[in-house]
Amino acid sequence: MTQQKNDQANTFKLVFAGIGIPGCVTVLIIAVAVFLGLYLDKVFDSAKHLFTIGLIILSIPATIAGLLWAVRFTTSRFSLNSENETAEEKKLQEDADSGAN
Repeated sequence: MTQQKNDQANTFKLVFAGIGIPGCVTVLIIAVAVFLGLYLDKVFDSAKHLFTIGLIILSIPATIAGLLWAVRFTTSRFSLNSENETAEEKKLQEDADSGAN
């Protein structure tokens, strides 16, 4: 029963981290592009907001790269945790087996 609860908790952590981290990266990159573009438009008196539009368009590849990085980071972190838990469980099982004999 405890194992099932641990598996369920790990699944929820993976889902929330898998959605949350890439989502935050996306919002951060787009917000920086918009605010930097608005600032540059104000500094250079661009009435057509060319800097803002240009930076938003340039943020698309940056957002994709950021998403890939965030997803790879999140999945590698959770797969390392899973491998460590599996190794610990095997060690505990071996200790329990040797103690029973």
